Amino acid sequence: MPNLVVEILGFSLEIPFSVFYVLLFLILASIFYIFFRLFVYFIWLPWLQKKYLAKQKFCLLHLIMPRINEQGPEATENLFNALGAAHKTGSWKERYSQGYFQQSVSFEIASFGGDVHFFIFSPVQYRDLIEAAVYAAYPDVEIREVSDYVERVNLEFPNDEHELWGTSLIFYNKDYYPIRTYKSFEHSILDPKRVKDPLQGLIEILSKLKPGEEVWLQFVVTPIKSDWTKGGMKLIKEIAKKTMAEEKAPPPTLMQEFYRQIFATTGGEKKVEKVEKEFTPIPRGTQNILELIQSKISKTGFVVVPRMVYFAPKKVFSAPKGVSGVLGGLNGFNTLDMNGFKPNSKTKTTTPEYFLVEKRRAQRKKSVLKKFKTRGRFILAGSIINREKPCILNSEELASLYHFPYTGEKVEAIRAISSRRGRPPISLPVE
Repeated sequence: MPNLVVEILGFSLEIPFSVFYVLLFLILASIFYIFFRLFVYFIWLPWLQKKYLAKQKFCLLHLIMPRINEQGPEATENLFNALGAAHKTGSWKERYSQGYFQQSVSFEIASFGGDVHFFIFSPVQYRDLIEAAVYAAYPDVEIREVSDYVERVNLEFPNDEHELWGTSLIFYNKDYYPIRTYKSFEHSILDPKRVKDPLQGLIEILSKLKPGEEVWLQFVVTPIKSDWTKGGMKLIKEIAKKTMAEEKAPPPTLMQEFYRQIFATTGGEKKVEKVEKEFTPIPRGTQNILELIQSKISKTGFVVVPRMVYFAPKKVFSAPKGVSGVLGGLNGFNTLDMNGFKPNSKTKTTTPEYFLVEKRRAQRKKSVLKKFKTRGRFILAGSIINREKPCILNSEELASLYHFPYTGEKVEAIRAISSRRGRPPISLPVE
């Protein structure tokens, strides 16, 4: 069989037909593989996941705190550790033939005209796990299943009567840098054994809302694999390596430079190059950063999407209170040298005034409200238009953001049960 002659840039290249057929097969197989992956990811998986999601059932749990609460955020940390056990990757068959994907749990704080409430929106299959963990953390709490409070709000924009501001929150640093947690808050002067409640400032702002004003805070939490810590270990090595590289050796003295020039001209330069560099320890500030990153990745991690929405009638709408005040309350968890939250410029309802300002703002208000109401459940595989950037938080950070405040702080605005929930008598019959 004659060879195939190919002309390339004036050069003739003879290729055996057997090699040509192999190359052609590999090219066609690669093209088929690329289109097959695109079909699976953008068409097949979203369709399967929508079917899977339509079969799921959800419940909204209203947590009514006890009038006397002596438990701190460390109690809630055990709740998130228990939720981490709910992670399930799913087999290949479950993911690609049944549409399975990891379900999320939404931890929410809402203020209705100054009346503060705590909610947990969860898939039904996680309800027993969550209730057991909540009772273990707060034995006197009362848990009630209620109708979804977000369904009563159906605002259309532009709106002549109501104003809304909302956004998702993102980190201003890499995920592996921790935020400020409850362990780093200052101790109380009256009780040195008890730290200052990290939610005190936020609860104070939420309790100042007027009738008609509402603020919704949402932390959509998704358990993830434990291998997320590999990125943190890589970051620790990079920071340590960069710090050591920046610690330069002291410049040579005049006499050392004189001898170096002499030996360099006589061929004895290698004798001088045997001087070893002195060991320079890592600066204390960098060492603290490395320790905090190590502490974060040592605990259970979650992918989290934080959101906030503030809306009210235009006559009582107050951005300094409902927007700046709430963001200021969350600012207590931020540290300049580590990590913290900031509004996502791609999702917040305040848009740059370039063109079609009112139309674009109205569209963002609809989008923020819809994502809050659906808890992001419809962000499926293949959803390339997703402007929200999830954060990675561990159980300690989540416990700092979501927990019942201490009884010693100002908690009059929080819905509480009127008395302690008593234990059932041991002598009750079993049957």
